Amino acid sequence: ISIWLALLFLGFCFCSPGDYSKYVSPEVDGEGHIIVSLDPLESSERFEEGEHTISVGIPDGYYNDAIGLSGDKLKTALSEIVRENYRGVGYSQVYDYLGDIDQHPHDDSQIWELYMERGYPTTGRVSHDRNGWNREHTWAKSHGNFGTRMGPGTDLHHLRASDAHENSRRSNLNFCNVSGPKTHTLGCYEPPKSSKGDVARAVFFMAMRWADENGLYIDNRNEISKAPRIGELSDILEWHELDPVDSFEVRRNNRAFHYQHNRNPFIDHPELVHHIWGDLQDMPWDGGVNYGDRITSFQLFIYFL
Repeated sequence: ISIWLALLFLGFCFCSPGDYSKYVSPEVDGEGHIIVSLDPLESSERFEEGEHTISVGIPDGYYNDAIGLSGDKLKTALSEIVRENYRGVGYSQVYDYLGDIDQHPHDDSQIWELYMERGYPTTGRVSHDRNGWNREHTWAKSHGNFGTRMGPGTDLHHLRASDAHENSRRSNLNFCNVSGPKTHTLGCYEPPKSSKGDVARAVFFMAMRWADENGLYIDNRNEISKAPRIGELSDILEWHELDPVDSFEVRRNNRAFHYQHNRNPFIDHPELVHHIWGDLQDMPWDGGVNYGDRITSFQLFIYFL
């Protein structure tokens, strides 16, 4: 009993430690900045399911208010954290910002196109369905009818550089698995493997950040309407692990943080997804693992007391 009282006095969280054994240490430079040596396609070919790259650049204590929570309370706490210093951007600014945050890892004159798994000249941006790249709303703006106004319509955590034709092909379809070789079918769009995790974490961010203000949520229905929802949750949960966080996403999150002053928690701590939408909804989050952390035998001793 004295041990328990002492630990409570010291402020320990009696949360179940997550399974971080498959998480991958990032490659960093001398100043602690992430090094992106692989593009998303190369990363998807090298890393296995669940091998998330540990994030760098998270401010000290950024997620402290979320530790020990789960389910809806955790989602609300994260929403409050990312709203606190949020600085909205205008839709006309998005092109310039995407040119930086979606920069090709191997060629700084190009952006990396979501869905197409390739680079394209940054100068080749277009505003309509023509040859070139434009701004893709991973959470289709008609799902909630928020358009391109500042807020969910311009949030950099879900806006991505995309081939203009493929952007139109995806349109406002839900994200779900498609049978056969096609990328889309009635109501569903399935991106390639290297984009699946990026899409999943963008969608999870939107359903957390804009739940209170715009009512956004994820479900398992495959319908197209102006309701503030998107699907399908079961497939998106699968994609989150199938295409784990890579160094490109970590760098992207840091650059979006520079412009927008908030972060995507599901890139920084991928396990949070399961504490809100997955099989850990009743289990308090333990704070996750950060760059340089080590899970010690003492932590495991605390857990099994």
